[in-house]
Amino acid sequence: LILTLIASLFMATFFSRQVLKPLESLSVEVENMVATGTLGKLQTDKMPSDQIGKLAESFNSLLNQIGQLLEKQQRFIADASHELRSPLTAIQGHAELLQKRGSTHPELLAEGLSIIRQESERLASLVEDLLLLARTLQTAPETQLLDLNQLLQEVYESRQLLHPNLSWKPFSQSIWILGEKSSLQRVMINLIDNALRFT
Repeated sequence: LILTLIASLFMATFFSRQVLKPLESLSVEVENMVATGTLGKLQTDKMPSDQIGKLAESFNSLLNQIGQLLEKQQRFIADASHELRSPLTAIQGHAELLQKRGSTHPELLAEGLSIIRQESERLASLVEDLLLLARTLQTAPETQLLDLNQLLQEVYESRQLLHPNLSWKPFSQSIWILGEKSSLQRVMINLIDNALRFT
């Protein structure tokens, strides 16, 4: 009986180590990724084709998706930085020009201030786009039933001071739409600004 117990314990220990060996290998590879701060791929060639092997394949798929998301994030940050740098450079350059020559060349004043205002509006629009993207990724937009006439009236009043030649005629009947008010206003404002700036 004692010999049987000893043999059973030995066999149980041996088989448990054999079963846990792939998990230990996975754990070591994951710890190495954490230590180096890099995303790699787990070695699944020598993995058994059981639940542990399927777990390794699923983990590799997850790592691949995380890597793609990080790559898109880095590309987005680079693109956003490039887009933000352009109006900032224009504002800084014209501000320095006005500071140096504005007092002796009044003709530069109106042109420089106009460009600074346009670039600051562009910069504000880019920042709003970034904030809108962040909100969209975090939560779903809240839609509501909106009166299109009232929505356009508010947009018209907000842009009339910047564009004195802007005019509009309300629709003869009420038109109701379903959407997010702030997002729809931004779309309309962008359309108006672009139309008046480039035509």
